[in-house]
Amino acid sequence: MAQHFSKRYRTRRHAINPRHRRAIELGTAVGATLAAGIASLATAPTANGDMIDLIIEPIVEPLTNFTDSITDLTSWVDPVLGTLNLPSETLAGLALPYSAIDPAGGATVAVDPSFANSLVQALYLPIYDLGQAWVTSPVGSAVDTVINFPTATLFHIDLIGNGAPGTEADPTGGAGGILFGDGGAGYSSTTAGVAVGNGGNAGLIGNGGAGGDGGAGTAGGNGGNGGLLIGNGGNGGDGGTATTASYAGADGGNGGNGGLLFGQGGNGGNGGAGSDGGTGIDGANATTPGATGGNGGEGAAAGAGGSGGAGGRGGLLFSDGGHGGQGGAGGDGGTGGTGGTGGTAGTTVAAGAGGAGGPGAMGGQGGAGGAGGSGGFLGQGGNGGNGGAAGDGGAGGTGGTGGAGNSEFPAGGSGGDGGAGGQAGTAGFGGAAGSSFLFGHQGMAGATGAAGTAGSAGATGADGANG
Repeated sequence: MAQHFSKRYRTRRHAINPRHRRAIELGTAVGATLAAGIASLATAPTANGDMIDLIIEPIVEPLTNFTDSITDLTSWVDPVLGTLNLPSETLAGLALPYSAIDPAGGATVAVDPSFANSLVQALYLPIYDLGQAWVTSPVGSAVDTVINFPTATLFHIDLIGNGAPGTEADPTGGAGGILFGDGGAGYSSTTAGVAVGNGGNAGLIGNGGAGGDGGAGTAGGNGGNGGLLIGNGGNGGDGGTATTASYAGADGGNGGNGGLLFGQGGNGGNGGAGSDGGTGIDGANATTPGATGGNGGEGAAAGAGGSGGAGGRGGLLFSDGGHGGQGGAGGDGGTGGTGGTGGTAGTTVAAGAGGAGGPGAMGGQGGAGGAGGSGGFLGQGGNGGNGGAAGDGGAGGTGGTGGAGNSEFPAGGSGGDGGAGGQAGTAGFGGAAGSSFLFGHQGMAGATGAAGTAGSAGATGADGANG
């Protein structure tokens, strides 16, 4: 294998004018880094050499062509710039993906993130698509069974192949093949309290598996990491939304990291929404003539929203960090209980007043947005997730009805006061922006969640009937 590929990694030497070295040193660095990464593929074991060569050939070929094109770029940029003899000011104004300025000019390098992304897509997608086409084809499946036998027997992992998805019995997604393959998706559950799984990690080349989505009260699983060399990180699973009154939403899982060389970081999962608070207990009705009705109870507290998961880190070159997950919304505060009815008039006492309505509960706090992942060289940091909206305050309970009058005391009792409305919850903070490496762009910080509304006061209870 090593001898088979050796001719493809020879680089051509070209004399470079020091004045324009900055204009091409980026391409040279990229080519050298790629060549170093590909060398690990060229030193695969010689066992089953012809068969492994059949698999690695279509995977390595695009990488080899790319490094050759980078080297070719260094051969013609310098002569062109030397012939034109353009000043730094002219070079700075060129509409290039990045502008290489003469070091004497003191200008900085401006990078277009879309160009960096297009490089990743142009390089990685053909490799990935070819590999997946092989793995999922009938011929590939049959051949891989033979190739995978040694590693599957010794290490319980395939050499080439996708990891199995997680199950309820074994929630974590399986690892991708050592050389190529995606990690399996983590197990998702809609049942409250049932654990979900993290996504499986890829091997050398492949995407990490997505984390499982959580049921009520269960956090989302973390996304698997992309391939050690190339691959995108898996997205984190969403946290479960609370279904029981006054329970908090669960946190989203973190996105997986991109591959060491290339790969976008996975996005963080969204936090689950908190549940609404329950209604307060109603006040007791007075049974003694002339007694005041009982006061209504306070509404039950609302559940807070879950936090969004953090975005995964991008690969070393041209790779973006994952976006942070959105914070879950806080639940609405519970309504105050209704006041109890006042006691009727007696032979010696007037009718009693109705009890006061209970106060509404405060709205739930919005979950914090997840932080954006850091970007690689010429990549962009991920955006922070937006904070979750604050929950509305609960309405105050209605006052109790006054007791009825009689012939001795004809006037009915006065109705009870309505309860105070609950305060709005606190909005969740936005997640921090992902950082960038060298000439990349920093992501944007997430926005604070929407504000909630204070609960309305409860209505005054009706006066009792006259006797």
